[in-house]
Amino acid sequence: MGAPGNSAAKNVETPRLLPVLTGLQLYHSHSSGPNVGLEIAQEVLCLAERHGDAAAIVMGHRMIGVSSLFSGNLTSALDHLDRTLALYNPAYSVSPILHGGLETRVFSRSLIALVLLWQGHADRALACGTEALAAAYDLSHTFTLSNALYLNCWLHQVRGEAHIVRDRASAMLPLAVEHNYPIWLANAKGLHGWAVASMGAPEVGLAQVRDGIGDQRSLGVQAHVPCFLGLLAELLTKGRDGNEALAVLGEALAIVSITGERWFEPELHRLKAEALIASTPGDPAEAEASLCRAGFAV
Repeated sequence: MGAPGNSAAKNVETPRLLPVLTGLQLYHSHSSGPNVGLEIAQEVLCLAERHGDAAAIVMGHRMIGVSSLFSGNLTSALDHLDRTLALYNPAYSVSPILHGGLETRVFSRSLIALVLLWQGHADRALACGTEALAAAYDLSHTFTLSNALYLNCWLHQVRGEAHIVRDRASAMLPLAVEHNYPIWLANAKGLHGWAVASMGAPEVGLAQVRDGIGDQRSLGVQAHVPCFLGLLAELLTKGRDGNEALAVLGEALAIVSITGERWFEPELHRLKAEALIASTPGDPAEAEASLCRAGFAV
């Protein structure tokens, strides 16, 4: 599909159109997935470059970097996020394109940490994520801090560090409640539940993960839902319910095929292999096929 705003761009003054398109990009990234978000982000960057809007150029690169990461295109993500940091000037924060949202440097570095992790640079990823989170605390900007904590949770979840995920999610929960960030609250529940279950309280944790996913659905959110379904499936498999885990993973992979959110797809295939082995009856041949897909899905 074409990016929303293509026809409007011909008729609406660009300075007024760019903030509208950035809002649409954010909305569609959460509700439709990174493929639609990428189309709009590319339009923003094109218009910004055409009209010499420096703040909007930064935002364009930032949005393309985000959409590229979550669609699984890590090379493009790193390129655009690096450009974001190189071009950013704190004076741009007064622009309506950037004002009031996530602080660009913290957000970009939090994302770069995930890119580096998926590329296999574990030490660099950890250093980058630690730096980004420390900078978020220094800012005293609750929205940016909530997001930085969230992305840092994923950094440590992929590393299997449940105690750190628990601590980060525990810090997110009161921020999300106090400042009414319903998406962050849903996400914090899911990550906290995974951590609690992984640390020895499976029933409590599993219930919290389900609660978080339920909140996401009630909000109409699609972004990262396959990842949380993957966490749920992992816990179900560990609880010897491989058949339900397979059903959950089938739903997650179906969403991926619609939205194009592929950054977590290899992990979903790996989890599917584990669930196939744990299911009744087990299916070692299909499990082997899922492991192969895990290695080549991105």
